[in-house]
Amino acid sequence: MTNQAKKLFVRLWKAEHKATTLSHKLNSDLDVAYRLDKPTARIAGKLETQQNKASDLVNQICENIEIGLFPHNAVELCEDQLGDLVGYVCDCYADLCLNYQ
Repeated sequence: MTNQAKKLFVRLWKAEHKATTLSHKLNSDLDVAYRLDKPTARIAGKLETQQNKASDLVNQICENIEIGLFPHNAVELCEDQLGDLVGYVCDCYADLCLNYQ
């Protein structure tokens, strides 16, 4: 795996994690707004945006798996760069590799 591929792998996963984490927060905020009978359109719009962003990032990761840019041991190769996200990425990436390699 080239250094450029490693950087791309890490960048995509960090962005995916950020979008997914924000989606979970917005989903929680939306639940609270519904329960308190508060306006929800703005939160729902932001939630949809973050969910689409996370989905697009996962699609990019899958495409790179399919073309062979990201090998099955990419998490191992990028462990230092992933830092605290290594467990999250390892769990998610294993399933993607099964489906796309």
